[in-house]
Amino acid sequence: MLTDRVDIRAREDWPGRENPGSMSTSDWSAVQPLISTWSRRVRESQRAHYAAASQYSALNYWLGIPTVILSSAVGTGIFATLEKNVDVRVRIGIGLVSVLSATLAGLQTFLRFAERAEKHRIMAGHYAMVRREIEQLLVLPPTGGEELRTSLDSLRSRIDALAGEAPQIPQRSWNQVERMARETTQTTTSKIADARSGSVT
Repeated sequence: MLTDRVDIRAREDWPGRENPGSMSTSDWSAVQPLISTWSRRVRESQRAHYAAASQYSALNYWLGIPTVILSSAVGTGIFATLEKNVDVRVRIGIGLVSVLSATLAGLQTFLRFAERAEKHRIMAGHYAMVRREIEQLLVLPPTGGEELRTSLDSLRSRIDALAGEAPQIPQRSWNQVERMARETTQTTTSKIADARSGSVT
């Protein structure tokens, strides 16, 4: 998670400090690792929020669909019990189903899976916007030190704000993101190895 906050204004060796109107290639190279780190963390947070949204949506369906089915069954059963000659076991069964339906409905209201999924989906969208802004900064870097500091100050503030506002991401979602990252790394490594072996032969 993006819990660490970097005070970029406190650095004495900040690029362009002596001459705010200009920025050399070495100055830009000095801050690229920081921007790349922010980009990676923002990308991971975006993916984790999307994973959490998908998981909560699935839980909402798993809880909501049985609730609807049981509620419908209870309604049908109530009409059946209006008849005079109804077995006691049928009445007890309808009562138990009614209790189960009410319990599931209460859990659905209490756990708020749909609402939590929507919050994570919105937060993932915010992180996606910041990620695209960072990608644009890497492709079109500022031409001056002052402009660079302003851009990074803005990014840092937005990332810190998102980290403070974001709902807690379940560990399961982080595990899913880490697993995807490992699979991507392994696939990339395999492709590079295949390309090298092909070039050698």
